[in-house]
Amino acid sequence: MKTTNWKQLYEDGDMVIIDDFYNMPSTFERIEGMVCILVTHRGKLLTHINGESVDINSHDLLMVSSHTHMGSASFSDDFSGMVIAIKEKLVRGLVKINTSMIKCLFRASDHPVLHMTPEQEELIGHYKSILQTTLKRDDKICMKEIVYRVVSAMLYEIFTCIFAQHDINHNDIKAMSSTQGERVFKQFLELLVSSEVKQRQVQYYANKLCISSKYLSAVCKQVSGKPALVWINNFIVQDINYMLASSDWSIKEISNYLGFPNASFFGKYVRQHLGKSPTVIRAEAHKLQ
Repeated sequence: MKTTNWKQLYEDGDMVIIDDFYNMPSTFERIEGMVCILVTHRGKLLTHINGESVDINSHDLLMVSSHTHMGSASFSDDFSGMVIAIKEKLVRGLVKINTSMIKCLFRASDHPVLHMTPEQEELIGHYKSILQTTLKRDDKICMKEIVYRVVSAMLYEIFTCIFAQHDINHNDIKAMSSTQGERVFKQFLELLVSSEVKQRQVQYYANKLCISSKYLSAVCKQVSGKPALVWINNFIVQDINYMLASSDWSIKEISNYLGFPNASFFGKYVRQHLGKSPTVIRAEAHKLQ
């Protein structure tokens, strides 16, 4: 068995790049507020993502957000890969987030493993090689600027792969005139992402945006196909899943932290949206660790 090994190529507080790692710790913790990309060089990784068993092989790419829970993992003896961890606020600076990208990101959250075609793998491999070569140079002038732009291009390439794999059609995404709806929708999602504890009422976000709750729901429905309340519940459910699986807080403590009036109401909410009680969800998650 190989000993724990990796080479940290880059770190600046907002981005970390680790190359040629293997035999990492058996349990992954989400990196708070970060999007993590794993590009496999060779070998195989077995893990659990949000309670589902996942195989990650060579030619695969994994992209997870801070809302993703990864359980126990095992690596083949020949496993090697590169990890790029980026703060979510930086991702929003590296990639122009529009409605299409948002839809793509949510599709990736449901299907975090991208099975690349040979052509896609070759393209991603080019960006990976540029990063490796750039970060090994002794000349550090403009290093950060080069890294950010290469990673930005790599992110666009990954999103293009996701669009192709899931057949996401730009024409299927409805937009309001003068892109006003897209701007409101983007601001709404930014509020959700930046809120550590998500409020459950549409009115709260409407007040923040200085619009009516009726208008906000109409905008969300027209731009994304889903009303505002569905988006709110999606984010809250992700946080609940993670906290039940990864924290050592009691269910009552989680309920209080997330702003529910009592544990009974929290239990009803969880069963309504996840189909199981908080206790069952926690027990199932712990079995996978």
